[in-house]
Amino acid sequence: MTDLQKELLKLLKEIDELCRNNGIEYYLAAGTALGAVRHHGFLPWDDDADIHMTRENWEKFIRLKDTLPDDRAIVAMEDDFHCGFTVGRYADISTTRLYRYLCVNPQPAGVIVDILVLDPLPDDPAEVEAYTKDLVSFAVCMVDATQHTHRTPYDIDADALYKREKEIGRDALLKELWEKTMSHTDPSGTLLIQRDPMVPHVWPAKVFGRAKYIPFEDTELPVGEQAYLQLAGTFDEDWMYVPERMDWPEHMKTVILGISNNNAYDDYRNTVDFESMREDCIRANRFNNRIGAANKEQVRLRLELTAAKVRLSYRKKEWDGEALLQSLKDRKHDELDAFFEEYRQIQCSKSFIGGTAIDGWERKEKPIYIDIGDDFLYVFLRNLMHRGILGKSRVILAAREAKGELSPRLAELRDLIDRIKECSALLEHTRFEQVRDKLKADRAAYPENRPLMHLWFGNEYYLCRSEEDYNALLKEINTLPREDMMDDVVQTVRAYVLWKLGLTDRSAAVLRTVAAESRHGLVLLSIRRLISRFTGSVVAQEAEQIAAYRMGEPVALPKSLQQNADAEREGKGETK
Repeated sequence: MTDLQKELLKLLKEIDELCRNNGIEYYLAAGTALGAVRHHGFLPWDDDADIHMTRENWEKFIRLKDTLPDDRAIVAMEDDFHCGFTVGRYADISTTRLYRYLCVNPQPAGVIVDILVLDPLPDDPAEVEAYTKDLVSFAVCMVDATQHTHRTPYDIDADALYKREKEIGRDALLKELWEKTMSHTDPSGTLLIQRDPMVPHVWPAKVFGRAKYIPFEDTELPVGEQAYLQLAGTFDEDWMYVPERMDWPEHMKTVILGISNNNAYDDYRNTVDFESMREDCIRANRFNNRIGAANKEQVRLRLELTAAKVRLSYRKKEWDGEALLQSLKDRKHDELDAFFEEYRQIQCSKSFIGGTAIDGWERKEKPIYIDIGDDFLYVFLRNLMHRGILGKSRVILAAREAKGELSPRLAELRDLIDRIKECSALLEHTRFEQVRDKLKADRAAYPENRPLMHLWFGNEYYLCRSEEDYNALLKEINTLPREDMMDDVVQTVRAYVLWKLGLTDRSAAVLRTVAAESRHGLVLLSIRRLISRFTGSVVAQEAEQIAAYRMGEPVALPKSLQQNADAEREGKGETK
């Protein structure tokens, strides 16, 4: 762990103790939840921490603020509409955090844990839209440092809001908008929405349910009851893949552990012309909010031009859908990759289908579909899923469905993806027989579908009860087409089966090979879990080192192992 992560872990433990002692339920959120499930700790590159609380639990938590030590603070917009942001936080104010909204709205800060409140909503698209518009409008009027109108899929009339503010005053307008967002009070509703205007995720309430404690660094911390669905909703269905090192994100902030927040901001306010600077920021922010809709329209027109070029390019293709389908049946995936390369690069880009991060949210809610014909799209999506890309496939199908009724084959793909997602949650809750029953026909119909294959063989391993079962599963794996047999998940299952059969040397050798090739975080984690049971095996020790390295930990590999791991990592599939 980094020094910052050690401080964050200290705060998470404090929150956990406060919640346990006061009957408050919470869940790790965002990258912190991903780190818990995929790494059993922080993402190696992470520099913040996030948790979820339902509104009921958040209101209980706020009431604890007067019981905290002098160097701790809870910041909530319920207490102060001038706090500058809509997300609650638990802060160590003996440290300093420099971030742009804090420069305009100085407040208790430092090393912090963001607390993302989950508000109740009925299962009604109109209510979801109304809540989101009200929340973004509230943020437009409250947040002085960051504009919001360009980040939402809904049109927000900033001028009308500012005019209303002049008429009744800022505090009265904020109270009016606040009461609108708080109008739903039934905690037993079917939906929860994240009170964050930049990424207002909407969740089925059952995703969170009873908090489930799992390993996190040297302790255990809670995630949602259906952790797979929580992570699929936060990121997408491909959340389990570790990104390439060059893609690791950074947050735009500075944390200073040795200086108190109060001292730093006293110096700051005494050094700059604070009021003048703040007025400049507000003026710039309001201008940007006013032109948000125009900026979105400009982007939309540019993307439509790009889409038209791609459509024209594929109209000129001489292949037909049935010929491509035959290529799929013949497992000519490299040929299909080449055929669809232009379409994949554009249609799968964040500009067209968005993402779950702040800069991709607006497009994720309203993705742009490039129509190349349903026959082409069907083959494209099946080939894309062969490459393990499930989440983007589902978003593209949703964008296509928004244009009109799906063809029967495309509807089958939509339902297949949804079953894979459902069965992944069932697997998480050890309902192995149900998974087998639901996926047996799919496994025969879509043998090239990689996420389906991963789910199938992982589930079959858990259904083994005897040496005969393990041998039967090993035989099934060994008779797969070579491309499928050498898949990292399948090979990891094979290694576990070999270990169960007492063939430990062969198991260790398989694990070492997989560790050098895989970016599947759950594979790498399971490799390390199994290797911990090996004793005295040099190959197993090397496999553990390589797996840790590929998960992003600062492991000093011997030169030969690092060259091997780096060489294997180059050009391996999509960056998730």
